[in-house]
Amino acid sequence: MTDKQGTTLISLLSMLILIVLVQAGARALSEQTWEYKIVGFKDLSLTSDLSAVGDQGWEMVSARRALVGEGKTSEGAYECIFKRRKSLFTNLGFREIPVAQP
Repeated sequence: MTDKQGTTLISLLSMLILIVLVQAGARALSEQTWEYKIVGFKDLSLTSDLSAVGDQGWEMVSARRALVGEGKTSEGAYECIFKRRKSLFTNLGFREIPVAQP
């Protein structure tokens, strides 16, 4: 095999890999997939807790107020359901590694 044939073969293989990756990415983007999370928040910290979850990309889809505990020891809380779109890498089957917060 000459150098020119080797270069041509490498170019063709690179183009084929690129086409496969573009098609997989387009398919993953067209499939709207979501992940869900249910979280309970106490009344006193509701605003700051909601902001923290929102900063992570979660959108609230439902909330209900409930009392936690019994009698005089009961306190108000919210049970919230959140969703966010799965990332492209998750749709392609890769697992996301959480990043430690400072």
